[in-house]
Amino acid sequence: MHRHLSISDKGKITTSSGGEAGGQAGDISLNVGNPELSGGASVASDATLSGGGRITVNPKDTVSLSDSSITTNVAQGTGRGGDITIGNPDTGTGSRFVILNHSRIQANAQDGDGGAVFVITENFLISFGSIVEASSARGNNGTVRIEAPDLDISGGLTILSGNFFDATRWASTPCEARSDEPESRFEVRTHIIRPVPFGDCLISDNADILSSEKQLTLLSIWL
Repeated sequence: MHRHLSISDKGKITTSSGGEAGGQAGDISLNVGNPELSGGASVASDATLSGGGRITVNPKDTVSLSDSSITTNVAQGTGRGGDITIGNPDTGTGSRFVILNHSRIQANAQDGDGGAVFVITENFLISFGSIVEASSARGNNGTVRIEAPDLDISGGLTILSGNFFDATRWASTPCEARSDEPESRFEVRTHIIRPVPFGDCLISDNADILSSEKQLTLLSIWL
């Protein structure tokens, strides 16, 4: 097994099928320790009309995708989306990390059924905007199964004190008892502080407001 595979700058590993009579797209197998895709790179076994192929990734440590994709999609027709497997379902072994940063793992179809996505890893990290799916526009959706151990976060939790927020005075007189609305609300609002524009006048805490007579007297003294 090679230790590292890096694909970047829109690099591709692809196999495809262009016609319905041509059979499904071929299979791709990556037996590498640390496959890394970045900068628009892709591993694809897509089809135009027939079924998508199969992509198998057998990593040892980390699978990393950044702005990249692994796909077995079917663009049109009744072909089924292909299968994507990261790890080894037979032995239940997988990588230490699978990391998706603005990336896609897709086994989609149009009229046919969606494919299947299986991920076995110790740690599955996915950013906002990343996609893992096996769907179909008009057929049955496929299967997405991610096997990762449960994370124990109890050590990072803090027990709040009993008087952290006392809402008894609001609970005794709920909103529906003080208004005509058949519902209650619990809201915590913060004050919005906006800076004063440089061109505005500043208010003094000890400003004296002079009457019109005092203003005239003061004006005559200065004159």
